[in-house]
Amino acid sequence: MEGTCWYCKKVGHPWFKCFSRPEGWAPPGMKPPSGERAQGGAVQGSGAQGEGAQGNAYPGLFLMVEDVHGHEGDVGSVGKVVMHPLMHWVIDSGCISHMTPRADLLDEVKPPGKIKYVAAASGALLPVIGVGNAKVKGANGELVGLGNVLLVEGLSANLLSVRRLQKSKAEVTFGPTSCRAKLGKKVLWSLEEETSCIKDLWQLPIIPWNGKTPTAATAAAAKATAGGDATAPNDGVLEAVKKVQKQQTHGEVLAGVDASAAWAKASSRSGEADWETWHERLCHVNFPMLQKLVKNGSLKGLEVKGEVKEIGSCPTCLETKFSKFPFNSTTGPAKTPLALVHMDVVGPTRAPSLSGSRYFLTIVDDHTRAVWVYPLKSKGEVAAAVLKEWMPRAQRECGHKVKVIRSDNGGEFIGADFEGELKRKGIQHQLTVPYNPQQNGVAERFNRTLQEGARTLLGRAGLPDPFWVSALRQVALVKNRVLATVGDKEWIPYVKWYGSAPAVNMLRAFGCMVVFHVPKEKRGKLEASGRWGVHLGIAKDHKGWLLWDLTTQKLTVSRDVKFLESLYYKEWKQQQQKLPSTPLIVEADEVQQPSRQVEVAVSEEEMSGVTEEGGAAEVEQQQQQEQQQQHESPPRVPHPPERPRRDVRPPVRLTYGGRGKPNVVQAGSVVEQIEEDEIAHCYWAPIPEPKTREEALNGPNGEKWKASEDEEFGSLIENETWDLCDLPPGKKAITSKMIYRHKYGPEGELTRYKSRLVARGFQQTKGKDYDEVFAPVGKGTTLRVLLAIAALLGWKIRQMDIVTAFLNGIILEEVYMKQPEGLDDGSGRVCRLKKAIYGLKQAPRAWYHKLEEALLAGGFKKSECDPSLFLLQEKDEILMLLVYVDDILLFSASTALLDSAEQMLEMQFKCSKMGEVKYYLGMHVERDVEKGVLRLHQRKYCEGLAEKYGLQDGGKPATPLPSGFTVEPCADEEVVGDSDRKLFHSMVGSLNYAANHTRPDIAFATSRLASVVSRPSHEQLEAAKRLVRYVSATASVGLEYSGVRQRLQRGAADVKSGEMLLSCYTDASFNSVKADGTSIGGYVCLLGGGAVSWRSKKQNEVGLSSCETECGMVDDGWQPEGEIVV
Repeated sequence: MEGTCWYCKKVGHPWFKCFSRPEGWAPPGMKPPSGERAQGGAVQGSGAQGEGAQGNAYPGLFLMVEDVHGHEGDVGSVGKVVMHPLMHWVIDSGCISHMTPRADLLDEVKPPGKIKYVAAASGALLPVIGVGNAKVKGANGELVGLGNVLLVEGLSANLLSVRRLQKSKAEVTFGPTSCRAKLGKKVLWSLEEETSCIKDLWQLPIIPWNGKTPTAATAAAAKATAGGDATAPNDGVLEAVKKVQKQQTHGEVLAGVDASAAWAKASSRSGEADWETWHERLCHVNFPMLQKLVKNGSLKGLEVKGEVKEIGSCPTCLETKFSKFPFNSTTGPAKTPLALVHMDVVGPTRAPSLSGSRYFLTIVDDHTRAVWVYPLKSKGEVAAAVLKEWMPRAQRECGHKVKVIRSDNGGEFIGADFEGELKRKGIQHQLTVPYNPQQNGVAERFNRTLQEGARTLLGRAGLPDPFWVSALRQVALVKNRVLATVGDKEWIPYVKWYGSAPAVNMLRAFGCMVVFHVPKEKRGKLEASGRWGVHLGIAKDHKGWLLWDLTTQKLTVSRDVKFLESLYYKEWKQQQQKLPSTPLIVEADEVQQPSRQVEVAVSEEEMSGVTEEGGAAEVEQQQQQEQQQQHESPPRVPHPPERPRRDVRPPVRLTYGGRGKPNVVQAGSVVEQIEEDEIAHCYWAPIPEPKTREEALNGPNGEKWKASEDEEFGSLIENETWDLCDLPPGKKAITSKMIYRHKYGPEGELTRYKSRLVARGFQQTKGKDYDEVFAPVGKGTTLRVLLAIAALLGWKIRQMDIVTAFLNGIILEEVYMKQPEGLDDGSGRVCRLKKAIYGLKQAPRAWYHKLEEALLAGGFKKSECDPSLFLLQEKDEILMLLVYVDDILLFSASTALLDSAEQMLEMQFKCSKMGEVKYYLGMHVERDVEKGVLRLHQRKYCEGLAEKYGLQDGGKPATPLPSGFTVEPCADEEVVGDSDRKLFHSMVGSLNYAANHTRPDIAFATSRLASVVSRPSHEQLEAAKRLVRYVSATASVGLEYSGVRQRLQRGAADVKSGEMLLSCYTDASFNSVKADGTSIGGYVCLLGGGAVSWRSKKQNEVGLSSCETECGMVDDGWQPEGEIVV
């Protein structure tokens, strides 16, 4: 609620400024203001409540519950105070399972069963992180147990499912002013509206489980479940570590490992460690080489504790480095640096890296044996990596010129660009004989060393494959700092390249767990200063360590790091599974999502093996993958290419509970043992989105919203959206607001946090600061016609997105806006808007004219039938471009024409190229080019309708409406109540969205139900529910356009000549509406065997005969055919 206090529920101030708020109180998932102590433990309760307070992970919330439960009487006293939804069990008839985000309400928590996700009303999928038992206070103060309660991360309320209770033989009845539940003859609860119904929601009080005080790790996990930081080391965890260090107790340990030993080992600031640790720090270098490095003192900071001894075989090395005998070398090294350079490209890798790289380029200097590694997204990037990045830097560092490059015959090395540049520079290019890689043995051997080392590091750490670039970089860095052996000679490549000894005191074991310091500028005032991460090596060009932040899921660089070198990510993850309610990251194989780029703070591409350590800095490069982040996500769970490609969802945070607590479910209570489905659904509780800036930045996802807000401000500044000036006399400045939204993918997964600055356009005055506002968007008929043409003629369809499209539009009017919150410099000046910021009345029109101007200047012509359709023709080739605000589709048979159009748009605007269209405006586009078939459907949307309205169990109707069913106005006594009328409105609106886009089969039924939307009867409400169940049961039904079918109808010659059959069918039912004597008619236009335009409507006039109504419908049917001309 915007502007409403979460404590006193009064409007006008936030919760942390409330004078009625007790000191230390804070909403769930947040911390009290600085200087206040969190509530807990000071208030003594009585009975079950008082005992449960000892182990409660939400002390502030529990004290509020104590205050409520302290009143005499039954449950009714709860209704006297308006509570936060997490403080009650909300009785929900649309939810199919009990669920809660609070771990402290559950006992006997176990790993989740078949249900892995909960589908919220917004379409988002919330991860289920455990299943346990809960209890509520029933009639006469008796406890009612609930079994199979889902622990759901990110849920906004505790939901008690009526459907679950009914399946457990309980009877739940709702009266006008009461809610009752019975199990046989036993009354479970009896609630009255005055005391237990808050905002039309029936609620029961929460009761945390009694028992021993949970460990610090359990409390931290429970806190994270409610929206806190699941990975940052909070005060409870750090306090537990201190206790272990002092008392060496067995109970509370950090991440299931003896914390005192772990921290003690990590406390040393020098490089001193034992032989085994240095073996792992140096990327599992062989022991004889390690002995030599220690003996001759070649590396600064290489200090080994204990006597020189032989260490046992490393199991990881034995498993990952086993290979055949190598080929013998018959030639010696080159005489000078860069006299001979070996190059090779390896790939494609089994999984893309975090930034989408599938290949890597390896470079080895023959004289020094210095090595470099460059990750590549395609082999076409080789020329730029060698000629523009590596060669100038290498020649500048060593003072020599490249003379000879040796490589294989790969197309990336023998292309005209690469060969031509080498010839121009006078560099000789030696190629190996085909199928004889041994001739480039130096590069091939280094490739094997790299891959073995990367496999070893990833295997030891337990990190997924997308981290292979970081592993390769670490191996290359170490390779340049250990002995290279050629014949009977040995040297360190770094020394031979730079002439000085390298320092290794910053080396730490790859993949070990760390806690690093977060600068105060990067965190809120109440956030913990430390955060958990995984060590990924020494940062390039920064004097710090490269880390994977487990909280933000980004790469970052830090110099203030605490290492736990005896604790690797793999062991840490395994230990989390053994602890109750301890968060960990688990890659969920069973659920996947499209491969996409992760938003990283450090670039992978800038990598080389030989580098000097540079100055200290905190790397923030958040716009590295900005364009691809609009529609893509990181490949968290890689899959082999031979497996069928599926949508990939990112890893989810799972929490497991212990089994050691006693079962206190009361005899005679409701304990359910119902078999679970894969996904549970809740209609009532979507993922909450912040309403205000304070709520966003002070909430559990404050860092993510802050990063999103900074990105939006950066775009505004980059586009020079306004000039600051004094407000002229007589002018009015409008205000603005930051809008915070979750963005979801085609499968309902949360893809990004989006912030957008929106002007309050309703404060504008027509004729003063705006005039015309109309801006066209692409028609649905136009889209379907173009898709049908593409299917018939085999055209390619590409999709593009214009980033911050409105900011490209130029404002002609004089519009002033107050400086937005977060960018206000305090000068009192205002923003004179130059660009069309979102929310302005004229913004869509300004953007359309800007795009129209660019397209017309590029040779496009605008269609006369649809102003959002533009055509470009060159000789015999044609390209069609359809615009829907900032989403653009390109249709053409010519690849060259498509490329040219994309380049033209990229020169004009900041664009994101999305390749072949697969998901457009909520519709799925599936295509089989070989068969000439294209399908358009809304499967995901239609599947969710029955779940949204709780109609999964009503059967699967074979037809949209019952046979003989008619829709007529009803009498007053038959009209449904207000709540059912709102439900009817919502269902008809949802059905109409599908009927207008991909479901002509429900157009008639939806149109008839919409005609009585203001006064529906009970019978018509049931008909709407039946239609919802029908649509969900036939969710995969859609439109299909086929070139093959068209050829069968007309003959291949007609199709090739471009003559495509457009058919229109009409029909009418004379005097079918008895109330006024009008007729109902409809038409459908077909192209390529699929519908492109359709309508079902009641005629405006009363026909005198069936012939007249039929002819009237024929006239209506011809109108869309006349528009289908591009």
